[in-house]
Formats: sequence, structure tokens, C-alpha cells
Amino acid sequence: MNKKLLIVGALVLLSFQLSFGEALKFYRAADNMSVYQQTALKREIDVLSLQSIMAQQSDIKAGLRLINDYQLGQGIVEEFQTELALTTLLDKAKLANRIKQAGYKVEQNATLLAARQLYLAVLKAKLDTELAQLEYDNAQDIQAAEQIKRQHGIITELDYLRVVNQAAAAGNSLKLAQIEYDKTYGKLVNLLHGDVLIEVEQPRLSALPPVDYYLAQIDNRLEIQQPQLQTEIIDLDLPLYSKRFLVVRDIRRDREALLLDRERQQLLLDEARHQIKKEVQAAYLSVEQMINEVASLTTKLADLRTRLDQMELLYRQGVVSQQKLNQFKITVKQLENGYYLKACALNTQRLALQMATSVGPAY
Repeated sequence: MNKKLLIVGALVLLSFQLSFGEALKFYRAADNMSVYQQTALKREIDVLSLQSIMAQQSDIKAGLRLINDYQLGQGIVEEFQTELALTTLLDKAKLANRIKQAGYKVEQNATLLAARQLYLAVLKAKLDTELAQLEYDNAQDIQAAEQIKRQHGIITELDYLRVVNQAAAAGNSLKLAQIEYDKTYGKLVNLLHGDVLIEVEQPRLSALPPVDYYLAQIDNRLEIQQPQLQTEIIDLDLPLYSKRFLVVRDIRRDREALLLDRERQQLLLDEARHQIKKEVQAAYLSVEQMINEVASLTTKLADLRTRLDQMELLYRQGVVSQQKLNQFKITVKQLENGYYLKACALNTQRLALQMATSVGPAY
């Protein structure tokens, strides 16, 4: 019992012991998430629980020896309960632990996916801030140029005030973007227990295996494992309900309840398979569509960057103004942001599809 309390105490103290260091890439930083340490401690507690059951069985055997030595005898209900404890209790606990282990993995996967979604939000906020900075710098340049025009009487005071207001609005947009980035990044740091590098990713554009490859793996899902293992647990007990014990009404009712539960587990299993197949097929199509979208954006971005190179050459030759070049750079940045966000989203969806055809969680 003392060891259990120490483990639970360590679980509570973990969050206070994790330290902040240099910024790490996302998946390395994700290794610091407390869910992994918590899972390790839960597994230790599960081992202690199995050891406790083994000790309990030893106590029951010692008690039976005393009963036999002194010919005390047992009632039929007590005899049945003793037989259950000695023959199936440990095996049922081991099967239940397998369900727990799958549940722990689902929890880890769900936390990792949540971190990826938050990372995507932080990346968006960062890219939005970079775009807002470009727009603000451009607005400042325009204001400086328009101020010279006003001084020479080329534009009116009203025209100049309009430009000043536009520059001020660009400054406010930049501040709001920075605030949003700080807020979302702070949430990510809290989740990952440390600083993380926020950087663009190259999309995984390789073709997916056939959908049947994923459908063949759905039996790994917790929603399928659970009714299967629950059925195995029931099947451990059913053979013990012999005619000798079924003369007792309560034992007979227990057996009927087990049989009904076994039927229910089969229905849950059939429904889970049906739903997961539909879910995986829809997820597969979604990832395929995103691959095509990113490939299309890749082509568009390459074309736009080529045009930008040409415009910079024209600017150096004095054919294109600084203002026009800056505006085109903003256009390129907008498409780049869309491309990198879609790339990160695609990589996240591929990860989600992989999890959806392992233990879970649902896509």
C-alpha cells in the first residue's frame, strides 16, 4: 500500500518537476508531455494490483487448507465464489489490464493529436504575424512616400490622412497578431512543458497505401479490442457455472446476466467494426484530397515565386516601383502561408489516419 501511495504522489509531483530548457522540435518536445510519465506510473500501479490479486489467491488457498484440516465445510455460494477467485480472478485481471493498456495508448495519442492541432494554431499565428509585419512595413513606406508628395502639394491633406489611418490600422493588426501568437504559444508551452520550435514543414506527399491496407488494421482499435476482451473475460467464468452450482437462484441469475452481456459485447463489436470502417474510408479520402490540394498549391507557389524573381529584376532595372514590388511580396507571402498551413494540416491528418487504424482515438 505504501508503494502505491508513493507512486500516486509522484504522479502529482511530476508537473512541478519538469523543467524548461532550449526550444525543441515538435516531436522531441512532445516526449515531455506529462501524459507519458503518468502512463508509466499507472502501469506500475497495475503491476501492483496483479501482485495484490496473487497474494489474495494465496490467502484463499491458505484458508481452504484450514477449512479442510478442520473439516469446517463451505456453503455452496461460498464454494462457488472461492472457485471463481482461484481459477479466473487473475486471468480476468490480466485481460482487464490489456484493456487498460490500450486505453492508456489512446489517451497518449489523443494528447499528441491535441498538441499537433495546437501547434498548427501557433504556426498560423506566427505566419499571420509575419504577414502583418510585411503589411505594416509596406504601409510605413507608403506613408513616407505620401508625406513627401503632401509636402510638395501633389496630394491633399485628406489624402495623406487616409494613408496615415491605413498605416495605423496595419500597426494595430500587427499588435493583434503578436498577441494571438503569444497566447497560443503559451498554451503549447504549457502542454509540452517546454519551449518548442515553431517552423514550417514539408508536406508528406507520398501516395497512400490502398485503403484496404488501413481497413485490415482496424481490429487494433480500442472500440474493437474492448468487447473482444470483455467476451474473453466472460468466457473464463461461464464454464464454472456447472449444474451443481446452478441450483442456487442467485448463481443462476448471474449466469443468465453473463450470457446477455456476452450477446451485448458481440453487438458492440459488430457496430464498432461497421462505424470504424466508414470512418477510416472517409478519413482516407480526406487525406487523399489534401495531398492533391497541397500538390496544386506547390505548383501555384512555384509559379508565383518565379514571377517575384522577375519583378525583382525589373525593380533593379527601374521598371517597377518599390511599392508595387512590396505589394507583390505580400501576395506571395499570403500564398506561402496558405501552403505551409495546408502542409502542416496534411501531415497532422496523416498522423491521425495512422492512429485511427491502430489503437485510436477516432479520426
